[in-house]
Amino acid sequence: MNPNTPPSSTAWTRLAEAARRAQFDDVRDIPAPYGFATRVAARALSLPPTSAGPFFVAKLTLRVLGVACLLAIVSVTTNLGAILCGIDEAAGDLGNTSIEAAEVENSADNSTPALPSDQTI
Repeated sequence: MNPNTPPSSTAWTRLAEAARRAQFDDVRDIPAPYGFATRVAARALSLPPTSAGPFFVAKLTLRVLGVACLLAIVSVTTNLGAILCGIDEAAGDLGNTSIEAAEVENSADNSTPALPSDQTI
């Protein structure tokens, strides 16, 4: 080895040359070295166990999201009557008509919008 060349570049060069000289047509034909499966199994079993914490956090997050959506739907359906009554009262205060009466007048005469009798264009 040349002492002026870094070891990583010489190792890469030797590996690239060995790959070029390989005579295998199909990679599946290359046999695994003796004891390879044993080493792989031993290495897998020597790793520390992984935590299942992120899985449970994700599962809990989805449950909380479902509960929040359910509460939002229940609150909207519970208060929808009060909201519509408030809109109806506000419309009645503005034009002395209710929303239903304006819709009936609009469906009867599509050419002009329905206005109360005391208002003119």
